[in-house]
Amino acid sequence: MEEEPDTAPFPDDVASPHQGSSMTRPIWKALAKKANGLIQWILLVLAEDEEAEFSTKLEQEGRMAACRSCGHYNSSLDVCDVHGGLMGMKVKFSMAECELVRIGQKPKW
Repeated sequence: MEEEPDTAPFPDDVASPHQGSSMTRPIWKALAKKANGLIQWILLVLAEDEEAEFSTKLEQEGRMAACRSCGHYNSSLDVCDVHGGLMGMKVKFSMAECELVRIGQKPKW
């Protein structure tokens, strides 16, 4: 039985990391940043609070509205360009904070 390749075909304008790319294309950087943000949030929640508390729907909606109005919000990937976190997930946790302070700006929420 012949083994199938472990890579799916990629469009010509997007290099695959499996094809020798060093992830220099913007889409791969963005995907790596998004994955890293997700991993960081999972670890943070597991490490700090075994029973994580969630913000209310109203708080979540307000936070997302603030994020969408921010120039650092990447709507196509639903991530913050400052910290790489998945905003749809981050706004759900009551302990979460806007991380614009990392770059010396006032937090939006």
